[in-house]
Amino acid sequence: MSEDEANLLVESSKDILYLMGIDKVNLSRSTIGVQSMCKIYQHYEGCKLETDLPVVLINLDKVFHHITKNQSKMSQERFEKLVFSYVRKWWKFGDKKGNAKYAVAVYRGWTIAAYRIDRWIAPKHQKFNKRWKFKGEIIQKGNHIHRKLVNKITYANKENYRTPQNPISYRNCTKVSSDFIFRYNNGIESALIYPKNEQALNVLSLFADKYKWKVYQINAVYFERENEQEYYACYLVQNQHNQSDFSQNMDIIRKYLLMPFKYPLNIQEQVAHFFNCVSNKPFQYISACYEAHLYKAGNISGMWCRDMRIKEIVKRLEMGKNLQDIDE
Repeated sequence: MSEDEANLLVESSKDILYLMGIDKVNLSRSTIGVQSMCKIYQHYEGCKLETDLPVVLINLDKVFHHITKNQSKMSQERFEKLVFSYVRKWWKFGDKKGNAKYAVAVYRGWTIAAYRIDRWIAPKHQKFNKRWKFKGEIIQKGNHIHRKLVNKITYANKENYRTPQNPISYRNCTKVSSDFIFRYNNGIESALIYPKNEQALNVLSLFADKYKWKVYQINAVYFERENEQEYYACYLVQNQHNQSDFSQNMDIIRKYLLMPFKYPLNIQEQVAHFFNCVSNKPFQYISACYEAHLYKAGNISGMWCRDMRIKEIVKRLEMGKNLQDIDE
């Protein structure tokens, strides 16, 4: 390792550890020796980025010296906002950008921050032609999405890191057709549900938590043009533990929600029919499919409240009421 490479390794490591919140370390060349970057990552419990979330990775290697120029004079919060300002604009994103729901900042192969993408904005000036920015928010530490995406290695940790030629890469952002769901199901007893509002999604969450169902969010696209996309969040519910009351509980949810619903999923045509019922616009494709992180009871008190809510739903159905009567 040359002197320049060693110095770069020291400075890169300091930057990364600072972004991890480990800013009170004294790294030196004698500490690092001739370790590769991946050895340092492993020392601080780095692991490979493995996710089913639809994400766009944005590599900051070539602009990071601009970001860190006044780093010592900034608070951690201000520095995080500065990184965000560089991540969100103006990059040459490809067609897959519309399928990404999260953006991840990457430095030296290390994921340093994650952001929720609300929408994409096209440039108004010719200077930024074919470049885009997104509107969104920083995902804070402690959030389950942050834990899945941040402080991870984006390359095989047996390799020495090299800055990629293209700073933009994607994970799980490929367009797929409805038959993908049938193949993805792999013979497991399942249902497709479209909760039209938050109350309906909360009902699904209660049952999924109690009966340990696996739930995947499916973003079904019905309209798309250059700067606009309309999609609906549907849910694939799987009875992974082969519980005998799955059919009965699906019937309760179907009657209570009175929304597009398909159970059981026996043939591919049922999947296509479901998506055609969700909107009066023609179904085009699935932009993303990933595990949904819904309500978790967490403790005994939460479980009691969850079970009481489910009993209330069953009682309402026995009285001939459904979700539409919830506020009456």
